[in-house]
Amino acid sequence: MANSARRALSKYIYWTEDIELAILREAIRVEPFAADHGELLARWTLVAAAVAEQEPRVTPRAAREHVHMLLKKFKADDQAQRLSSGTAEEVTEKVQLLQDIAMRMDEVASSRTMKKTKETAKRDLLETTGEKLCREAEVRVAKRSRTSTGSASDDLGESNLTELFEFEKKRHNDEHEYRMERLKLDREEQVLRPGKREEDVRNGEALSRCSATSMKCEEPKVQ
Repeated sequence: MANSARRALSKYIYWTEDIELAILREAIRVEPFAADHGELLARWTLVAAAVAEQEPRVTPRAAREHVHMLLKKFKADDQAQRLSSGTAEEVTEKVQLLQDIAMRMDEVASSRTMKKTKETAKRDLLETTGEKLCREAEVRVAKRSRTSTGSASDDLGESNLTELFEFEKKRHNDEHEYRMERLKLDREEQVLRPGKREEDVRNGEALSRCSATSMKCEEPKVQ
């Protein structure tokens, strides 16, 4: 029991006015509240190191929690002061530091919100590009249909547009299959062409031999 009490006492931090001013000045300098998640510990370590000689028991976590506690108390007191009808509170260095930190934190939060909003809008735009192109294709199909028939309704329902789009898609697929079939036939014809050329050469040589020997290579007449 006594050992536990001594360990608890050894970890107790005496937050004097000088120590609080020191960590607030360092917090303004390194701005841990503006750091990315991966840099938080490093920056709060710098804040704690600023008072290491005065109070070596201040850890990065202790510095962060105490600064947040001071800010919370400052905002509550500031709100109460605004609602009261008394004279304005004297602006000490500590109050000024807390005001600067609070304002900077609001700026960082606003900047992050704006950045997140822009990223979300950009992502939504990319995701809807395909849908937009499909809708434009449906409109073009509907316009072509009205021009060709002259009797299409100006107010086509969603189902009619879908049917037209599917018809256009099927026609495109049929044309693609036809082109592929023609390509296949052309390739087969190219494979057969060498054999046909050889047969023509052989026939030409046979005719040449017939002429050389004065043979009649005519087909027999039908009696």
